[in-house]
Amino acid sequence: MIINASTIIVTVIFVSAIGFGGLQLIRQFALQIAVENFEANQAMDEKEEKSRKKKIALADAAASSAFQKVEPLIQKNGAGTGSRPNTPPAGIEMGSSTSTSAGVVPSSAEVKEEEKLKLLSSDIV
Repeated sequence: MIINASTIIVTVIFVSAIGFGGLQLIRQFALQIAVENFEANQAMDEKEEKSRKKKIALADAAASSAFQKVEPLIQKNGAGTGSRPNTPPAGIEMGSSTSTSAGVVPSSAEVKEEEKLKLLSSDIV
């Protein structure tokens, strides 16, 4: 084997080209993994955000439903101006709108609110 300047230069160019190609291949593979990881994280974040929004909507619907049940009692007693109380008045039981403790017939808005509540709770589970 002859070792001279031209052979060394050709070998260095050949090794450099193979090294550059290999590094580009590794770089593309790493980029592909990073993109897939980013998309998976984004999908998980969207799913969690959707679940969080459903839970908030469910809690808002439950709070509205509960407030609609006790609002007539509060107004009867003259105890409030229509704002939501922090705790329900003493003696009021939390139950379904069909079994009312005060004998009040549920309005169509309460029935619709309860249907929404059932639909939202079935989506979460």
